[in-house]
Amino acid sequence: MALFDRAQQQSLLYNYPAWAVFQAMCGAAQVTSGFTLIMANPQLLTIQISKSMSIFTWGENLFAQVFPLNETQSNLQIICKSKLGTEIAANSQNRKDIEKILGATQQQLMLMFGANPPAPMPPQNPYMG
Repeated sequence: MALFDRAQQQSLLYNYPAWAVFQAMCGAAQVTSGFTLIMANPQLLTIQISKSMSIFTWGENLFAQVFPLNETQSNLQIICKSKLGTEIAANSQNRKDIEKILGATQQQLMLMFGANPPAPMPPQNPYMG
């Protein structure tokens, strides 16, 4: 079946906390035309998004997981796979879908934080009042 497996995968590093990237991607799926948020698990930081059918494909499924690296950085892993898996244009469509949802995620992050990513918070001293 690998002949027809046309999944695209991408990994991105963000200078935002994992919770922010997770929330931004969930928001992006809800406001981007043609995309539907199917599942979002805040404990595992996993997201499933469905892309509606188009003239070229039967639609796509996107799966994403955000991995926290530290307080202000995270790694996003995203996979896009066509629902049917046999479309000739699936490879390029999967790439376009990833680019579209990542662009919308970046816009959501800009709405949340402005032009500058959040700075790390200094450690709190529990003994200082």
